[in-house]
Amino acid sequence: MKFIDSFKYNHLFCLVFEMLDESIFDLMHKRTWLPLSLNEIRPVFHQLLVSLEALKGLGIIHGDLKVDNLMLVNHKDHPFKLRLIDFGLAIPASDAEIGHLVQNPQFRAPEVMLGLPLTEAVDIWSLGCIMLVLFLVDTPFPSECNYGWMENLLDLLGQPADHVLAAGEYSEEFTKKHKEEPETDKSSYLSFKEELKKRRISDEQDKLEFQDKMAFFELLTCYLQVGRNLEMPHSGRPVVVRQVSYCTGPQARDLVRLLTWSAP
Repeated sequence: MKFIDSFKYNHLFCLVFEMLDESIFDLMHKRTWLPLSLNEIRPVFHQLLVSLEALKGLGIIHGDLKVDNLMLVNHKDHPFKLRLIDFGLAIPASDAEIGHLVQNPQFRAPEVMLGLPLTEAVDIWSLGCIMLVLFLVDTPFPSECNYGWMENLLDLLGQPADHVLAAGEYSEEFTKKHKEEPETDKSSYLSFKEELKKRRISDEQDKLEFQDKMAFFELLTCYLQVGRNLEMPHSGRPVVVRQVSYCTGPQARDLVRLLTWSAP
């Protein structure tokens, strides 16, 4: 977002930024929580990828990606043109330590939950969660308890690899359930993914829509992965590297089309 000026008021340091419209959260609320179409999600996805690439180039973890922090510039004249706001939790990746509590629980990466070293990859996890919220109007992971978060993770993606769990300083916290922890609702991602797999294609238009949806979930699978690339740098500490270079399945060509967007 554009920085305009700064000043002090009553011993407070104030920053002035450009005037923006409303957040994606506000927009969905006004639309009575109707899901966004893939055509609407595409520019959101594209702009956030550009923003995260820029932050990675600066070595910065945003640490608080969520729909509330995605601001529309002028939705009437420039639909879905975005600004990423709220850098209050942002930190240099080089300063991030195990146990540093960042991210809203519903968008929190496994590295934070399991006690793994933190990198800019945690923002990519949040991006994947945001895309699911926009498409299904359902948060894939609960905020009420850590055990429920892990339970949904196992249902959605399976158990993390043994070497990932062994590297996590907090992994043992999830080996038993405490009585006071509430039951967790399952994410609608599970049932919707199964529905896509079983659906019969009636005509070419439906087929193209189906391919787009499958490409969308293929892309999310690349982002929502736990320690698939667990590297061991010179420090001897494992680091999660979340990337999409290995997305080369049958939907690879559809992924390119899915992410192709021309700014208005």
